[in-house]
Amino acid sequence: MSRRSFLRTSAVLASGLAALAASLSPLRELDDQLSLERFVQKYYKELTPDEMAQVLKRIEREVEKEYGIRPTYATSSRWMASSSSMR
Repeated sequence: MSRRSFLRTSAVLASGLAALAASLSPLRELDDQLSLERFVQKYYKELTPDEMAQVLKRIEREVEKEYGIRPTYATSSRWMASSSSMR
C-alpha cells in the first residue's frame, strides 16, 4: 500500500465515521423511557390531525400519571394556519 492510497483510505474512513456519528446523534438524547413512537414523533414525522390527536391523548395520560393532574390545552386554527404557511 502506497502512502497516497493509505492517506486517501484514511480520509474516506474518517469522513464515513463522521457521517455515522452525525446520523446517530439523536440517539444520544434518548432516555430510558423514550418509546419508538415518541422517538419517531420527535425527529422524523410530520403529524396528520388524527396522529396529533393520538399524540395529545398519550401526552395527557403521561402527564396525568406522572403529576396527578389532568392537563388542558387549546388548539388554535389560527396557529395551525400560520404554521402551515411557514412550510
